[in-house]
Amino acid sequence: MTSIPDIVKGTRIKACTECRQQKLRCDASNDYSQPCSRCRKFGLECVVSRNFRRVKRRTKSELQAELDQLKRRVAVDSVRPPPAHSVQGSEVDLAQTSGVVPETMTSSQGLANGESTRLQRRTFSPTVTEHAEMPPPTPDQATSSTLSQSIQGMSVDAHDIDECFTLFFDKNLPYVPIFDTKVNPDDCYRASPFLFWAIVTTGARKSENPTLILTLAPKVMDLAKLAIFASERYLPTIQALILMCTWPIPIDTLQKDKVPMLAGAMLQIATNMGLHVYGTAQDFTRVASRHDRRQRDFRTRLWALCLITCQRVNNLRGLPPLLISDTYSYEGYRESPFIDISATIQFQRKLNRIQTEATLLIDLGRAVDQGLTRLASLSDECTSHSDRIWLLSAQLQLQACLLLAHSSAIQDMELSDLYGNACTMIEFVEELDKQEQFASFGPTLLLPALHLAALLILRIGKSHVSHMLELQRGRRCFFVVIDLNKKMSVRADDLAARGTIILAQLWTSKVPFKLPDGTVDPLWLRCRSRLGMSICFDCYWLWRQEFGGLPNPYDGVEDVLRNASGKLTSLSVLDPGMNMGIGWSPETPFTDCWWPQFDELVYDNTWQQNGEGMQDDMPR
Repeated sequence: MTSIPDIVKGTRIKACTECRQQKLRCDASNDYSQPCSRCRKFGLECVVSRNFRRVKRRTKSELQAELDQLKRRVAVDSVRPPPAHSVQGSEVDLAQTSGVVPETMTSSQGLANGESTRLQRRTFSPTVTEHAEMPPPTPDQATSSTLSQSIQGMSVDAHDIDECFTLFFDKNLPYVPIFDTKVNPDDCYRASPFLFWAIVTTGARKSENPTLILTLAPKVMDLAKLAIFASERYLPTIQALILMCTWPIPIDTLQKDKVPMLAGAMLQIATNMGLHVYGTAQDFTRVASRHDRRQRDFRTRLWALCLITCQRVNNLRGLPPLLISDTYSYEGYRESPFIDISATIQFQRKLNRIQTEATLLIDLGRAVDQGLTRLASLSDECTSHSDRIWLLSAQLQLQACLLLAHSSAIQDMELSDLYGNACTMIEFVEELDKQEQFASFGPTLLLPALHLAALLILRIGKSHVSHMLELQRGRRCFFVVIDLNKKMSVRADDLAARGTIILAQLWTSKVPFKLPDGTVDPLWLRCRSRLGMSICFDCYWLWRQEFGGLPNPYDGVEDVLRNASGKLTSLSVLDPGMNMGIGWSPETPFTDCWWPQFDELVYDNTWQQNGEGMQDDMPR
């Protein structure tokens, strides 16, 4: 037996690196000058080293991703010089930017230099494919460093991809900062194809190619369904869902609106993986989870944007307000979890919480003034135009809840203020559109708020307080909303395009707004179960009746009472807490409110495999 090599003296290491990698018995310690019997049998290099660290076995998906990466490198290298940065470097940049852990990250980083070189040579050595004859480059490949990509048989060339990414990061990203810096398209695709296509689809809304958004939309929606039920990469999936909720896929009717389902799935994914818990999410995973400060900040920001987006989706559709408890507001931390988070995100998180709490109080019959006072206190904290828009929208939605009561219970000055605030919001959006093309690139999630402002102007302008209002100002603002709808539209029959028709026809309508007894009252709402957005859905049904030929779905079901004088009175006047649900008939077919049932979504644990993978895997 030969003497023990200096490199392993003082250690308990007796096996060679190859046997340690496979966790097999090794007889190298019998004679260190000779290979062990296993390495001698298979012709392997027998090395005994104290610096060796065992490499975990890679999954099939990781091997497939590496193969795809090598194919792309071969295609790119054949038409242009190799990039200055390495593939691994670009993936690290993406991880640092978005918090996404790349699938193709090499697992040999813990090896000694010599062993790392040997492993990399065995993994990335040139293959026959690299030396095979490649097809001639297309003009697009010759002029762009970005690779073309395909989705469900549809190919999108590099020029369109670059344009969409540029538009997104320059125009859209400031409204929803899910990234710190710009991300390379190829790196993004390697990290998450779903996030990649969500970015392309968002940027495609106003790209040079007007057909791109139309053809991509249904394919990306299919991709979203697959990503939601995938077993990995949930952080980029949440990022992608935030984009799809903020800039929804164009649809032609509310019945096809899948944004509430996407938002609900996104929130469940986020809480199920522990994003609502500040710091590490070890309690929500079966593998060791170690997050540095950068990862904690990323998770904090992503959770804030996820919660803000879900709350907006509910609020702007008149759905029950969403109040989620998390650990970020707890006292006792050595420093605030939001110390490195942008002031805009902090403001909007606070704004949404106040709006949600105030809406819940209204549902219990409390006064609207309490919530409006709290929202007004935020005015001096706005740090951007985006903050101001969302504040005005929240105030308008909350103040519109006044119309849930009978018009006789609303003070004239309150109606005048509501009319003026609707005009103020529209004028602010108009000015912002002139400065930074807000209608073209701003969140289309805000479209219902613009409709709310316009319809408030329409209804209040025809009420008994019309003599107190600036009617010409309101008329101009109403037409501005129609123009903003045209700019937001990306296809001839989407909701924004249809909004221009609906608003224009409602403005010119001669049919008066009436109580069930025939009394004219423009402030009477048959629909009162959609909170501050009730006036919108009430007007939509009026439009369906007059211009769509549909019958009155509320006929005979309005809950009204007669007082001692025999006059019809709204039930809400007697008890403000009974506003919610008044006028609803179980037999009434509200087709726009039908949603698919998810009985088949039972718990499935097939994704529980070997515990390896990313830190943002679904909780085990």
